[in-house]
Amino acid sequence: MEAMGMGSMLAICSLFDLWKKQIPMVVLLVFGITGLMYQIYYGKLPLPDVFFGVMVGTALYVISIVSGEKIGKGDAMMLMSSGLYMGFWKNITLLWLGSAMAGVVCMVMYLCMKKGKDATVPFAPFLLGAYLVLWLVRQ
Repeated sequence: MEAMGMGSMLAICSLFDLWKKQIPMVVLLVFGITGLMYQIYYGKLPLPDVFFGVMVGTALYVISIVSGEKIGKGDAMMLMSSGLYMGFWKNITLLWLGSAMAGVVCMVMYLCMKKGKDATVPFAPFLLGAYLVLWLVRQ
């Protein structure tokens, strides 16, 4: 169930992020409520793990505000929702792996394509890629 919810959310958010460079709040709200219901109904994760999983996205949201949205608020809210499904450690791993993937692509863009350091890259597809890697490793 987690895989279906997370995979769907990240795929839909990735498409919007690539297409419009924006993630609709209604999508995040639907998946956030679904994740909350999932935890209430199945309760596979301890409550503190879910709480701190959401705090990963909340911390990113604060960083988004402080940095003048160098990191998108939608990306932060995606991580809040994923924290509901995955808990703290898996969500931290998702953020780390997605950031590492984005960093590699940005380095290639900078070195090979002569893109400036101010070039923007949608982050949701990297979170989707990171989730797929984590899902495959668990299988």
